[in-house]
Amino acid sequence: MGYVILNPEKVGSKTSPQDLEALCHFWRVLGFLLGLEDRFNVCTPNMEETIARIDQIQRKHLKSALTNRDDKFERAAEALLAGLWCFNLLLDHGALMFAAGRVAGLPGYGYWSAEKLAGEESHYRQLGWKSRGVLFVILSIHEVMLQKDWFRNIFNWILLTAGHFVIVMSNVVLKILKV
Repeated sequence: MGYVILNPEKVGSKTSPQDLEALCHFWRVLGFLLGLEDRFNVCTPNMEETIARIDQIQRKHLKSALTNRDDKFERAAEALLAGLWCFNLLLDHGALMFAAGRVAGLPGYGYWSAEKLAGEESHYRQLGWKSRGVLFVILSIHEVMLQKDWFRNIFNWILLTAGHFVIVMSNVVLKILKV
């Protein structure tokens, strides 16, 4: 949610200020329903305050965690990927860590030629070929293709159709197994 607020273009989101306020309201209400006190909720009724809170979390915690990855961070990232594989088979640890560093604005995570700074060490060179391929697909979809309305409509239709297919096939399998 924080990346959508701070860097919508890097995660494939075309949003208006009203869309962002609606997103924050949704997460604020969700926090309330989960019993989170308002003082601990990152989403506030004031959008500027919400942006400042999210930016502070990114600067103080996320950027340092991505820069100085320890064993706990790596295990947490692997657990997250293990839990998300059923939604996206393209998940790859190296590619997603690069994408996260990129969205967080860390140096050395430039991908497109116009973003690379002379003399800056690129973390891209540390990636294996599979991670590079997955990263290309992720960035091409999120930063280029999803900015086009026609592609977004087709992409959303494909995702919805795939979701319906999975539900139908799950029911077929359950009937076969008589569960």
